[in-house]
Amino acid sequence: MDMQRKTWTIQDFKAVNENGKLIISGYANTKNKSDRYGDVPTVLTEKRNFVYDLAEFKKNPVMLLNHNNKVESIAGSFSDVWEDDKGLFVKGVFSDSGLAEIKHARQVYSEGHAKALSIAGRFFFEDKENPNNLTLAEIFEISLVAIPADSDALVSAERKCLENLQKRGVVKDCSTVKENLTVENSNKTVPSYQNFALSERDKEWDASEAAKRIRQFTDSVDSPSESYKKAFFYYDAENPDKFGAYKLPYADIVNGKMVAVFRALAAVSGRLNQTQIPQSDKDKIISQVNKYYVKARQQYDDPNIESPFEREMTPQNYKELNIILKDKFDLGRKRREQVIAVVKKALLNDDTFYKELLNERYPNLMEDIKKIKNVLEKIG
Repeated sequence: MDMQRKTWTIQDFKAVNENGKLIISGYANTKNKSDRYGDVPTVLTEKRNFVYDLAEFKKNPVMLLNHNNKVESIAGSFSDVWEDDKGLFVKGVFSDSGLAEIKHARQVYSEGHAKALSIAGRFFFEDKENPNNLTLAEIFEISLVAIPADSDALVSAERKCLENLQKRGVVKDCSTVKENLTVENSNKTVPSYQNFALSERDKEWDASEAAKRIRQFTDSVDSPSESYKKAFFYYDAENPDKFGAYKLPYADIVNGKMVAVFRALAAVSGRLNQTQIPQSDKDKIISQVNKYYVKARQQYDDPNIESPFEREMTPQNYKELNIILKDKFDLGRKRREQVIAVVKKALLNDDTFYKELLNERYPNLMEDIKKIKNVLEKIG
């Protein structure tokens, strides 16, 4: 399972100054409630009494900006992180750094304009009867990002704060700071996971013909209706009235119902890398595609079905990698599984962040991976 990122708005958000330090706190995620991805964090009592595995994160609880794994992007650290009956509580202390990006982050969080965190980790859905239940979140890293409950409000707040920084002489050019800030949000949108039933496995996929049926079914003959977007993994929220704004179709109408077409999922997987959308949105789409492949294994009763995003290397490649991790780095079984999950993420879409993370913790590991058969072309 690949390491992924999820962005949540802090609940019960507080920003206070204590002894000259800005401290933010609140719940990064709440249990038994559907989040913005349609996932419901739920304790799977037959396996464990918690949802969030914080062991790895607590070893180095830094507060990064936008998952940028560089020293100059450390905005502070999380002094307290724990799980209770309500959810995942976090308390972060900002650094007094004079770097413009960190000053800006400190300002917008202090004023309450920004309230979002992005969490990198591995997310497990082990409840077969309730596939949307997020039963385990292994958390590796937490970043400050710019996605609030109201995205338009943040864009305005960000612009205003940057202008204030420029007036006060903190930065000379607002555009320079804005270019250096990786804003996870965009005017493009990934619809929530629909959890459609799957079509027959061998159903042919014709995107143009499917679109005609979707238009008729959703009453979108002249322009897209609100329900039209459900048939796509991605759309441009700035132009919702244009059919061309909807990308990566995967649904069709079968027997009067909208269903996900299995062969369409493969088509989406092949096109995603070439689609010009933010990586954070690609991660959300990958998460949804993977969920449909889990459903496909169950619905088609075929344990050999796997998502294209889960097979960046062959099983033999991973056996070789497992040996390297065991013999060269002396890692135990569980830790090897975690590192292999990060390796998958590093290879997927040539992800620089995770490559740097691996090389920081396990020097020269990526060089070792290059030597493994059939992987060289994947990481360049």
